[in-house]
Amino acid sequence: MITRVLTLVLMMACLGCEDGWLEKIRGEPSSQEARTDATSITWYMTLHAGSTYPQGNTIVGLGSEAEAVNTIPIKSTIPTGLHINKPRSMLLLSDGRLLLANGNHPDSAIYVFGLPNWQGQRAFLDLLTHLDHEDPLLQHPYDMAEGPDGSIYVSCQDSAVVLRYAGLNEDRPGQPLGVHSEVGPGCFIPPHSDHAHGLKSPRGLTFGPDGLLYVADRDHASVTAWNPQDGSFVRTVASAKDGLKRPIQIVFSDDGRLFIGDHGAKTVWVSKPSKKGLDHFIHKKEHRVKQPSALVIEDDWLYVGDRDRKNIRRFNLKDATPEATIWLDELPDSPEFLLRNVSKSATKR
Repeated sequence: MITRVLTLVLMMACLGCEDGWLEKIRGEPSSQEARTDATSITWYMTLHAGSTYPQGNTIVGLGSEAEAVNTIPIKSTIPTGLHINKPRSMLLLSDGRLLLANGNHPDSAIYVFGLPNWQGQRAFLDLLTHLDHEDPLLQHPYDMAEGPDGSIYVSCQDSAVVLRYAGLNEDRPGQPLGVHSEVGPGCFIPPHSDHAHGLKSPRGLTFGPDGLLYVADRDHASVTAWNPQDGSFVRTVASAKDGLKRPIQIVFSDDGRLFIGDHGAKTVWVSKPSKKGLDHFIHKKEHRVKQPSALVIEDDWLYVGDRDRKNIRRFNLKDATPEATIWLDELPDSPEFLLRNVSKSATKR
């Protein structure tokens, strides 16, 4: 049961001041005890979790000021035998449903959650897909992207591929829609062993303003662009020649700039449409992150998580000036993904 209001308020005032802050908001609140509602949850966040911090194997709902409000999955709706373990990317679909990449092997799966209830929590609906003999390449899924036609693209770091599946509104949701059947079901972008420009350890996925699918490859030290229709290679956007070392997450701004979080270089790079090569977005070394994660652009800010410092900061998109106060500090575990809760259905009762 959720902690009573007084304790919750104290926790919000001192988020992370004790290692057990996440446990205080776990569970399923009763209507008498809960004072939060769906409209107060502005952000979703996943932590690295796994066996090192099992309490973090969930999705945390945050308010507009980064206060912890609630955990999102309704635990009682998750069938016996399924376990959220190493939650990674989240994807809000156009109809308001939520996908979650479950990274742990052999529990690799894509969870489907329904619309939020009045307390902002979501019931488990189904698995879009899961690791088995029919989908053997779904190994440690990391990031997801939704194509214009509703197809779901998933990067899998252990199998070194990007997979494509039919969306939830298709006749056979979760059906593998690959173009490299020789590699395996659903293989849309192949591994380096099967293609000259193939992948080694794909991480971040995003669609660019040009409609292409962009992929960050950690172990290949590259960001590449691919045709989302036929999976053909288009171009290399950035590579080790530009300074990349271990790119992880990527995100585009409205003006076409591409931001790249790089664990190896311990920085966030920016690629500008009118300029070749990469620049450090955060110029001052004292403000740079050690292990950037949780990249999100919202309004005039670039949100950047730091897996090493266990916090999330905001940087002005125009001049990279950091906000004076750290947006979310002293987390009990490393932040992985941050997602703005923009679904209109979140306000429904």
